[in-house]
Formats: sequence, structure tokens, C-alpha cells
Amino acid sequence: MTKDAAPEAQAFLDYLLTPPAQQKFADWGYRPVDEATAKKNESKFKVPSGLFTIDEIGGWDKLNDAVFDPEKGSIAKIEEDAGVSTAK
Repeated sequence: MTKDAAPEAQAFLDYLLTPPAQQKFADWGYRPVDEATAKKNESKFKVPSGLFTIDEIGGWDKLNDAVFDPEKGSIAKIEEDAGVSTAK
């Protein structure tokens, strides 16, 4: 948060990483980032087969160009095919 953030907003953001909030996320089907809560709920979140890292497929620099570039990326192509303008 910035130094100008409302105290209520900062308190909410701080709460999101607490074990009770992380448990709520797990209950709703989201993988918790708190290690203890993740361990407690590991049976709900199996590791998918074929899991890979960004580095294994070329790194963020390559992926940003190939996928997210607004002119030549695959997302731009999908949006163009759907009739959505990618112009800024």
C-alpha cells in the first residue's frame, strides 16, 4: 500500500494473509499462500500433472512478447479474431 492508503484498506490487506482469511480462501477453492494453511489443506489441492515453470518455456521476456504483446501476441490475435480492438 502507499503511505496515503486508508487505514481500513491497509487493515483489510493485512487480514488477507492471516491464517483465518487464508482458510476462507481454501474453503472457497483457492490455493492458500500461507504455508501452514496450505499444508492443512493440501488434500484439496493436488499438484497437477505436467506442471512446469515459466523458465522451462522460455522465461517472462519471451512469454510477454509471444502472449501479451498488444500487436503481435497471441491474446491480441484472439481478440482481433473476436472483433475486439487492441488499439490503445
